[in-house]
Amino acid sequence: MRKLKGRKGEKGKLRTMARIDEDLIKKVDLRTRSRNDHQFHRDREPSLWGKLPALHRMPEEHRGGITMTLDTERLRRKIAYIRQQVNTINGIVKTYRRQKIIEDTLILSAIKYFLQTSIEAMIDIVYHVAAKKFNYPPSDARDALKMLSKKKVISASEFDTYSAMVGLCNRLVHGYEDVSPELLYEIITEQLGDFEKFIASIIPLIIQLEENRPLESDI
Repeated sequence: MRKLKGRKGEKGKLRTMARIDEDLIKKVDLRTRSRNDHQFHRDREPSLWGKLPALHRMPEEHRGGITMTLDTERLRRKIAYIRQQVNTINGIVKTYRRQKIIEDTLILSAIKYFLQTSIEAMIDIVYHVAAKKFNYPPSDARDALKMLSKKKVISASEFDTYSAMVGLCNRLVHGYEDVSPELLYEIITEQLGDFEKFIASIIPLIIQLEENRPLESDI
């Protein structure tokens, strides 16, 4: 009986050792696969999703490391983008009748996107100007607009208009079902000129820096 117990004990030990060996093999295998997977992901071409920039990345002016110089090339790129989107919207209005626009979900989606990204470009501009021109890191877009109003870059009435545009952008992103087609049509046929008014307020800052002459806000 003792010998049998001993044999069973030995078999139990062997089974235990076998399980330990299997566990070690699995761990080594997992580590190897992990390294191989890492090498695979490192060697493979990045997906298109990975190539896209973050949509709601915090502006660099809001992350510290402020340098007190406007990037005029960056501002001109943003301005050109806004004008391009506005021209596209105007083209849609000229091409299609009102009823077609407010009933066609594809056209409405395109208009919403053009408006949203144009306002986001505006927001990027006001963040940049507040931080780089006036050494003021804003807490949000309206805070940046307040600084531009304080420095007389925009008027009080323009501040109200551009704040409403920021609100529309938020609505298009988070509450898009609340923006009716009728309201959208009214905006694109009556309010698009506000984009050019905003641009007209920013252009003197660019010219002032490029020609190195003071503005009223610098005096």
